[in-house]
Amino acid sequence: AVLALKSRSSQVSAEVLTLVEVKEQSVRHAWTLAFDVAYAATDRFVLAVPKSVAAEVRFVDPQIKEINKDHKPAQPVVLPDAANYALWEVVLRGEKLGAFTLAASLERPMTIEAGKTGAVELLHVHVPGAFQETGQVAVVKADALEIRQSTPETLEEIDARELRGELQRPGVFLAYKYRSLPIKLGVELAKNSFIPVPRAILTHADLTTAVATDDAQVTEVVYWVKNNDQQFLVVRLPKGGKLTSDIVVNREPQQPMRREGSDDLLIRLPSGDAARTAFPVRFVFEVPSAHAGEKFGSFGSLSISVPAVDEVAIMQTRHRLHLPPQWHYTRFDGPLTPDSKERSWTEARRAAQYLLPSFGPQLDPALQSSTADVPEVSPDVRALYGFNVSGGGHAETLRRLGPPAAIDVRFRSAKITFAYQAGAFFLALLIGFGAMRHPLRVKLRYLLVFGLGALLLTGVLPAADVSIALAALLAVISAVGLWFVCGVLGLFGFKRRREEKAKQAAQAVAASISRRGPLTTPVEAKPAEPPTNSNEEIPEVPTEKPEAP
Repeated sequence: AVLALKSRSSQVSAEVLTLVEVKEQSVRHAWTLAFDVAYAATDRFVLAVPKSVAAEVRFVDPQIKEINKDHKPAQPVVLPDAANYALWEVVLRGEKLGAFTLAASLERPMTIEAGKTGAVELLHVHVPGAFQETGQVAVVKADALEIRQSTPETLEEIDARELRGELQRPGVFLAYKYRSLPIKLGVELAKNSFIPVPRAILTHADLTTAVATDDAQVTEVVYWVKNNDQQFLVVRLPKGGKLTSDIVVNREPQQPMRREGSDDLLIRLPSGDAARTAFPVRFVFEVPSAHAGEKFGSFGSLSISVPAVDEVAIMQTRHRLHLPPQWHYTRFDGPLTPDSKERSWTEARRAAQYLLPSFGPQLDPALQSSTADVPEVSPDVRALYGFNVSGGGHAETLRRLGPPAAIDVRFRSAKITFAYQAGAFFLALLIGFGAMRHPLRVKLRYLLVFGLGALLLTGVLPAADVSIALAALLAVISAVGLWFVCGVLGLFGFKRRREEKAKQAAQAVAASISRRGPLTTPVEAKPAEPPTNSNEEIPEVPTEKPEAP
């Protein structure tokens, strides 16, 4: 017997893990070749690389000694579509037995314009001559890209959680596996446009304006800013406006700046994580009067000027006005809305809401509405400002969901308002006096027109004109009180006159009986004869038959 020994050749199994990463400007392929060598160690492998990109594929692996890119195999390689592949011989630094991996990559530029689509084809690396070749494919894309369609061939779609660890990563949108060749995968992508994110935002604008009697204005501005990466806050002061204070950003004062050839105010903004929480930016400016020293007239209007901010949105505005108290302010024109005072009915309704029966949810907006107020600057920060705008005079607060805007204020002298009040009071009172001796129908009309009408007008008129309607209502109450007093006095007088007439009639009957004397025989009653004296009145005597003697 002859015993012959023959060394077994290597049995190579390979799993090709392909990662396709589609970026906005390029497409990157990364291959991880997981080898498993059985029976005999080897240090040489043949790889099939796509011929179109063979010059760009890179192996960066310390295990590789050299790569022969002009490899000519002794026997023809069985590979589908072999004409499109270049054969490389990879020589390792030492023989390998068991499991190990090699890595290769390729990145090529690809630009997809916004609103258009582009196609990506899978580039695959094979291991010809392997005992068994399997693989997995994972597709990752950039956030701005959208996968519209994928066309796999001989690929089985799997869950991303089934991928091997080398392919596991967040953002895998397509995952496949295969066990036979050939394989193909085409992906159609579209690029979407990002909506610009504000570089900075002003959550609140808090303005306080003091107005002098000659229309000179001093305004304190506090902006609450959240900054992402804005360098400067650009503020345009109103025409004629002049800065009268330093600029304080949070707790740091800074000297005012402006661009060359521009009067715009530049405010440096901090950056970083601390700037992403709202912080105050404060400054004061004044607008001189066009007619310095001249007081307001009996009637007129004034315009409150405000600064404008470029390129930054303002979410909410509160503007507090301190106006001269010698005038009454009848109207505020502009986008801002004055704070409304609660009416007496609202207060009464709130007081009685627990006593009145109700069914279902309560939807009364007057009882549920509330206004989110502007943040207040802490006292320790406000102490750094040096001075504050005085808050005397007539105070008004206006609000708006949006940036500040100019306010046109109409006014009239307080003396004119007092004259209107007196006129409304005496007119309603005189008409009430005139209706005192009229029938009830006329009095009801008077109460409806001047009483109920004045009461309804208090909920419609501006605050400066409500006092006029209240004066008319006070006159109506006075007239009704006079009607009541006169009615009570008249009732007592009527009773007194009735009692006096009854007493006079009884005395006249008694006097007539005493003059005639007692009756002895029945006498037939006769009509009374006319008096002999024209100045004497004879009372009527009741016709009664006397009793029999």
